Amino acid sequence: MIGLIQHTLLVLLEKEGGTPLKRRILTDCGLDPETYFPIHQDFPDTQCSALITATAMNMGIDERTLWGLYADHFLAEAREIFPRFFELAPSARDFLLRQPTIHCAFGAGLRDPEAREQVRDKFQITEDGGDLIVRYRSHLQLCQLYGALAERVLRLYAEPGSVEELQCRHQGHDACTFRISFHKDTGKAATQ
Repeated sequence: MIGLIQHTLLVLLEKEGGTPLKRRILTDCGLDPETYFPIHQDFPDTQCSALITATAMNMGIDERTLWGLYADHFLAEAREIFPRFFELAPSARDFLLRQPTIHCAFGAGLRDPEAREQVRDKFQITEDGGDLIVRYRSHLQLCQLYGALAERVLRLYAEPGSVEELQCRHQGHDACTFRISFHKDTGKAATQ
């Protein structure tokens, strides 16, 4: 798992509960309370899973709520750190179509060829009329995270639409499959 997920989670913890909450969660996971996750490095999936579970438990929320908070925070941070990603995408549809390329760019620096391949093969997007069909294969089964991010991207661009999960690895499918529908194109850009 690329460190971007863990890094963003720790920044969210600082924002929501301060340094003591962040340190408690890291300690609960058997990590040094001063652990830092560079966004371009690879870390064990089990470590990320433990952080997610400990965060939800310590904050007293379910994972769906956690991913909603995470998605809101992640997109706000991403707009500051990577504004060009949003400038290149004039609509939510454009941004979501570019998302696998953005994801692969983060994985390009990984040294382990197998880890790079997992990043590269995680997303497949096809078009079905005006809808996007997203096939997502995450070893950690982070489909709730993807769904929350896709919903927030629609909101960010002020475009009406819906995100429906058609298949889920939690239910035994090979991959999670989403249909993202765009009800009308308002043409509002994220940078406006």
